Amino acid sequence: MTDFPADTARPVVTVRRNAVLGWFADRGIAAKVFITVLLMTVMAGVIGTVALSRMSTMDDNMQTMAQSNDKVARIGDFWNAMANLHDVSVATAVAPAAEKAATASQVVKLTERVTEAFEAYKAVAPTDVADVQKNIVSFEEAWKDFQVLRDFGLLGKALPAGYSPADMSRFPELSARINTATANLTKLEKDHAKAMTAEAADSYESARTLILVLLGAGLLLALALARLVSGQMVRSLRSLLRVLGM
Repeated sequence: MTDFPADTARPVVTVRRNAVLGWFADRGIAAKVFITVLLMTVMAGVIGTVALSRMSTMDDNMQTMAQSNDKVARIGDFWNAMANLHDVSVATAVAPAAEKAATASQVVKLTERVTEAFEAYKAVAPTDVADVQKNIVSFEEAWKDFQVLRDFGLLGKALPAGYSPADMSRFPELSARINTATANLTKLEKDHAKAMTAEAADSYESARTLILVLLGAGLLLALALARLVSGQMVRSLRSLLRVLGM
């Protein structure tokens, strides 16, 4: 080792080698290739994980949208049944005595259909949405009293305890409550379906943007690593050629 005289200045290092790049440069060719492949595998894994996560979120949104559309369809079922019930009830009210039994039977069947359709909707209705539950309760209360008074006034059945003939004056109010609750439930479910559609569209756009960004970053990383490895390999070969005098 050569010692510098005391009066001779030591050389000043003006360029420092990057620690990471320097460490990478000191590896062998096989190690460099392995490290490059490992980094690309990690990047591919990250992109794949993000893509699967976003696809899962989008799938959840699509299922929620399908459920919302199903609930709207169920509301439509008992709305249509009520419309048919109204028509048959009017026909029963004006039907000759000989035909009342037949039309009354249709009234009973349509009443059952309305109840079944409503119960089918209630089974899938959200329990954590206050407005939905409020309208469900309003419908059930009005529907119960409506049937009692309708059976008394239209079918000639006796009034149960707690009711009186004077309650017939509530008939228009009960009909209005039933229609209002049904209309409100329809609107709430349609609004929810629209919100889910918008959320799914936003989720798709953000997922696509993120995946494209990650793919772009992965491509840039691959190009940078390829350039780094090839450059260092070329420099190593040039040094070897100079040593060999070629």
